[in-house]
Amino acid sequence: MIGLAGILFLATVGGVMVGAAVRASAAAATAADLGALAGAEVLSWHSGDACVRAGAVVGANHAAMTRCEVDGVDLRVWVEVGAPVVSAFGAGHARARAGPVRRPTG
Repeated sequence: MIGLAGILFLATVGGVMVGAAVRASAAAATAADLGALAGAEVLSWHSGDACVRAGAVVGANHAAMTRCEVDGVDLRVWVEVGAPVVSAFGAGHARARAGPVRRPTG
């Protein structure tokens, strides 16, 4: 009986760790998408520093922007979100690009 309780405990802890990693990854993706869109809007209107705006939106989503690049009319951001519990899988990472729609040529 003690062995079964131990197995159930380990399975529960493992599930919590995986769930925390999945949540951190999803939160990072959301923050990256929103930050890239906000920065691209600033970039399209030539109304300020796109990376500053992207960083503010990423921060408002409880994430940290680790990198930001302006490439012509595109903005790319990289984001990290810490897992809410200690996780063997670490933080959630994501990147996003925002800019005008490109139509295929040809």
